[in-house]
Amino acid sequence: MTIVAIIGAGFSGLLTAVQLTKESSGKQLHICLIDQNSYPGRGLAYGTWDDNLLLNVPAGNMSAFPDDSQHFVRYCQEIDPAYHEGTFVSRRIYGDYLEDLLLKAKNEFTFNFEVICANVDAVAKLGKALFSLHMSSEKTLTVNKVILALGHFESSNPLRQNELEMGSKVFLERKDILALCQDEGQNPIVVVGSGLTAVDLVFQLSSSGVRRKMVLVSRRGLIPQSHRVNPKIPAKNLLDILSEVPSTVRAFLRAIRTEIARREVSEGNWRDVINELRPFIPEIWRRLSIYERRRFLTKILPYWDTHRHRLAPIAYKRFISLIECGQVEVLAARVESIEPLSSGWRVQIKRRRQEIVDVIEAIGLFNATGPNSDVNQIKHPLIQQLVRDKLICADELHVGILTTSKYQTIDDQGREVENLFYIGPMLKASYWESIAVPELRVHAARLAKEILIDL
Repeated sequence: MTIVAIIGAGFSGLLTAVQLTKESSGKQLHICLIDQNSYPGRGLAYGTWDDNLLLNVPAGNMSAFPDDSQHFVRYCQEIDPAYHEGTFVSRRIYGDYLEDLLLKAKNEFTFNFEVICANVDAVAKLGKALFSLHMSSEKTLTVNKVILALGHFESSNPLRQNELEMGSKVFLERKDILALCQDEGQNPIVVVGSGLTAVDLVFQLSSSGVRRKMVLVSRRGLIPQSHRVNPKIPAKNLLDILSEVPSTVRAFLRAIRTEIARREVSEGNWRDVINELRPFIPEIWRRLSIYERRRFLTKILPYWDTHRHRLAPIAYKRFISLIECGQVEVLAARVESIEPLSSGWRVQIKRRRQEIVDVIEAIGLFNATGPNSDVNQIKHPLIQQLVRDKLICADELHVGILTTSKYQTIDDQGREVENLFYIGPMLKASYWESIAVPELRVHAARLAKEILIDL
């Protein structure tokens, strides 16, 4: 019996487990799905019960299975026949969908599928095909293969000042929202960041009854764009255009802009071009040199993110209405310094391309700059242990974890770590496009097949 431990039961971990049960064909396999969350599958993205928080991708592209594009749509239509491919459903429903997938997989695999609610503090390699997992419950588990499906990690500190030097905790957390609702003061809330993470936070604050002004501060002041009201299924006609493009960021951008302009002549839409580009992003990323990748990260990434990672149309309208009524203000600026006040912080911000420093007396700050992908900077016991023991390694640009084409991790000497695998958003080190369901479901299916090859 081969024991496979999957550490992390968010989308990537749960779906890899489901794919293993689906493809195992009677092989001697025991699956241990381990997560601290008592609601496996929901993770950070789908762990909400607020139906006002919608998916950022239409239902037609949210199937858990790459070979069955209508799987999630059929699930939704069992709830309400009015749902269709273009519907942006709630994240709560998608969490229910994943829980349903897990339940069916457990019932099919019966005693050979364990869900363990615990933190894994360390993974020790005992041999070529043997690992020891040390958990916070003081339990130790010995397994043959380990899949790291750890998901996103909290944002790094975006301030120039070190939090430890300030003598107290700076950033508020989502658990602090209730206290903000009960406080009747007028000082605004400062949110560092203006992307999808910041928009989610704004919605949670406003839905919870917070009436304070929210000031979103980001270096360029960009906000996510909206999806089309009736999104189209992506065509597959960009390959010929991209195959002849020189491997530079400038050349790819020029080709994309040219194609967008060509489409718009015939009443096309730039969103269609971005959607059609997604399947080719890994190949483009592989073609770029480290120098060109770095240029993309420093010059283009903020603009790319606002167009690539879009909001559901109704969510976009809701966000814009909060701006128009004055409850939300988006500033192109950076936080220069903060000083503690008796109730809150004195925040100094410097606006983009201006020398004037503005002062905001804020009740508190939220860090919404997005997840940290640099494993050398992530303050998580398991990640720190894996790095220290050279079982995982950051890529040269520190955007993810180095892996082989078979998803095995790579140590700092460039050697694969046998039987230790990674799946999740930090695959962007190799593929870049690896943080959303349409890509991760493909990786989960491929990883499951790699695991089963040797059994």
